[in-house]
This record gives sequence, structure tokens and C-alpha cells, in this order.
Amino acid sequence: VGLNKAKTAFNLSDDKLFDSLDSFLEKKVECDFVINATMDTYHYPTSVKLLNAGYNMLLEKPVSNKAEEVKEIARLALDLQEIGYPCRTVLQTTLKKETLHIRRGGKQGQ
Repeated sequence: VGLNKAKTAFNLSDDKLFDSLDSFLEKKVECDFVINATMDTYHYPTSVKLLNAGYNMLLEKPVSNKAEEVKEIARLALDLQEIGYPCRTVLQTTLKKETLHIRRGGKQGQ
């Protein structure tokens, strides 16, 4: 239901819909960065996968509730020369508003 709603709302083709992070990573989508706005408990495992796959990432805070996980994400970002940037809750940022504006205008990927 959620994918069909997104497809309709943002005029997306089927190749732009993903039911999991793994399905997204398998397609090796080219993009400038990804926004990791998963539930807090999933920030670490999803961030590790995204960074290891070579994506620059905007990560919603908290990065993690565990210091070791925060350090590991930072180490990965530095070692892989990827950007892992923590931010305020994405739902409350200007970035989200602008991203939605771009997506609604059909200009994503341009």
C-alpha cells in the first residue's frame, strides 16, 4: 500500500520503488546522497550498509545510543571517504521541505 501511494504521489516508475534497503542497494542507484531517516534503532545497521555501498549519507540524529556505534559510523565514513553527516530530525528541516518540493516538481535526479 505504501509503495503504491508513493508511486502515485510522486509520479514514480516501478524502478524507483524499493521495499527494503537491500533492494535499493542491489540496484546500485546513482545519487548525490541518501537520507537515512530510519527509526533510531536502525540507524547503525543501515548506515553501515549505506557507507559500505559508497553512498554519502545525511543521517538523522541520534546517530546511535551506543558510543561504539557512533565511533564505527564515523570511522567508516572517514576510511571510505564518504560523508556521514548527522542532522536534526529530517521531518523538521528545510532540507526535507526542499526535497519534497523537488520531487513533486519531477526534477529528482537532474
